[in-house]
Amino acid sequence: LRTKVNQHDRAARDFLQSSTDEWDSNIKEFGRELVLLARIYDYLPEFASVASSAKVKIDILLDCCQGSSEGILFLFKLGMLLENGQCGDLVDGAVSSEDQRIAKQIVMDYRQFSEVRTVVWNQQTAWVARKDPSEIISEFKVQPDEASVSFVPGTLRHGYDLYKEAYQAHLDAWQEAGMDDEAFLSSLAGEAIRSAASVAPASSEHWDQQCKDQLPQILASVSAYFTISKSGKAFKELARAGEDEERIADPNQLLKQPHAVQILACLRMLGYDSIG
Repeated sequence: LRTKVNQHDRAARDFLQSSTDEWDSNIKEFGRELVLLARIYDYLPEFASVASSAKVKIDILLDCCQGSSEGILFLFKLGMLLENGQCGDLVDGAVSSEDQRIAKQIVMDYRQFSEVRTVVWNQQTAWVARKDPSEIISEFKVQPDEASVSFVPGTLRHGYDLYKEAYQAHLDAWQEAGMDDEAFLSSLAGEAIRSAASVAPASSEHWDQQCKDQLPQILASVSAYFTISKSGKAFKELARAGEDEERIADPNQLLKQPHAVQILACLRMLGYDSIG
């Protein structure tokens, strides 16, 4: 087993020692070596030391990719190939179902594929993201005694529209600012803190509409901070790396963004749509 681990590790390292121009043409072979290593820890967990060695070697190999000039784009392409079951041994002209399963598990297990997981999640939940906020609001279930005093659909939709406009404005400003992400995030955090200070300390029972209208702005600042801090670097690097060759159809899929239903739920919990 140790010989097998070292054999696949060496084959993968040989691939990395070739020029980056050759990486694209041999990427599936490299992915196959990762799958063969992963088979060992997937099938034989009881051989703990050998299984651990296989895991560590995959991690080191992916780190080597990440450290190269083409690393982030190469890892993204590799991750998508693994996720789509295109790396492994062929059976009747297609990658075996077991190797497809193991390839997907590699994407789930290794931090180097976090951007791929974001894209896959955004693709899988695209139908939710595209759902009209008014349709989501119409599906909210409210107790009869709450309906007349604490659930006003039109107000809730208005709050979401305020949020969406402010959130998109933050993302546009970030892309156009030309400053580093840390400086922009610091500025964004300061804005959120000032907005929050304008409505606190106070009981929500005494909030007027002008006060409540700060809530979507605060949520927008917090959401934009989350999006940029969690996925901004990968968005910029991958979008820039893929510009010339149009390898990434929609860079926005790299961004971790709250869905409309989450924002509407937050507005409801904060009492934005309640009367009074």
